[in-house]
Amino acid sequence: MKLIDKQIEELKSKGLKFKNIEYTKKILLKENYYNLINGYPEVFLTLKNNYFDEDTYFEELYAIYIFDNSLKNLLLDYINIIENNIKSYIAYTLTDNYGEKNFLIRNNFNNHPNTNNTFNKLKEQIEKNIDRTIQNTNDRIILNDNISPLKLIKIFTFGNITTLYQILKNTDKKKIEEYTNINSHDLLQFLHTLQIARNICAHGDILFNIKLNRSINFNNYYEDLYLDKFNSILLILKLLLDNKTFNEFLIKLNNLF
Repeated sequence: MKLIDKQIEELKSKGLKFKNIEYTKKILLKENYYNLINGYPEVFLTLKNNYFDEDTYFEELYAIYIFDNSLKNLLLDYINIIENNIKSYIAYTLTDNYGEKNFLIRNNFNNHPNTNNTFNKLKEQIEKNIDRTIQNTNDRIILNDNISPLKLIKIFTFGNITTLYQILKNTDKKKIEEYTNINSHDLLQFLHTLQIARNICAHGDILFNIKLNRSINFNNYYEDLYLDKFNSILLILKLLLDNKTFNEFLIKLNNLF
């Protein structure tokens, strides 16, 4: 293909080397060129002149691209476990406190003035989730019906869950603290971070050299510890997964490296 030939010539002009041009063409044809080539500038490029470091091969770029994809798939599996756990904690807490009915009622949440707008937006998002996930109109969930939190919460996205937790009453957050052994302020911070990581994993962005907007404070669990990169995500997993599950994750992560 002419475009692929042009891309290869441009890469050669920037100093990138190739062990097998035909292999390169096959890879470029099936992968996203810009994710593959432009995704790892801090690893392979001299940023001053945008020129590849000496003796950098295309196969090295592809290897780290494959590694990053495998890392995203692994992390996504365990973030999904945490997501399911948090959903369950919230659903049981709301059921205990407000009964087995539709829990998306304004009085069931905190009385902060900003909560009104957040609550209304969340309810709109859940209605859209229902429209996307329920294909059979006979199975359509109506938010005004008496729907158990355990049933309805299954269609919440990770972002929905983070928002839902944020607007819970303090008494409900305290109950979830008992399940997680994480205080409510830190748990919300952890959920926001995992949401960022999950979106990266799910939408094909670069993960392994992730840089968060701000450091995560782990002082309540480890003295004088502030982390702002991938290792902060690992520590959040350690705090929110049970020991057996986290050890399974570490074994798989070690095998991946």
